[in-house]
Amino acid sequence: MNITLPRHQIREACQGFSKVISGKTTIPVLGCVRVTAANGECRAEATDLDQVVDYHFNSAEVFRDGACIIPMSKLKEMAKGAKHEQVEVYADASGDIQIVNHV
Repeated sequence: MNITLPRHQIREACQGFSKVISGKTTIPVLGCVRVTAANGECRAEATDLDQVVDYHFNSAEVFRDGACIIPMSKLKEMAKGAKHEQVEVYADASGDIQIVNHV
């Protein structure tokens, strides 16, 4: 997986995700966002098991397909910064997910 996301779209997505992800969850994965890259498109999804919020990154650059789960707290950190900046999410050779916050 290798994608580049515009920071302003991450900010928009976080606003929607915050409506279903609460600060205190009994199941840790419910505090995370699933990011999927396939067929040149990138989508993110969050749920509280009753509701689902889906966001399509229409300006994302997908270099390699894949999926990962990112904690909402990390996603909010990535949303901070200038509107024109980008964030890169990729899997390294060992399969670990790396997030590069370009400033």
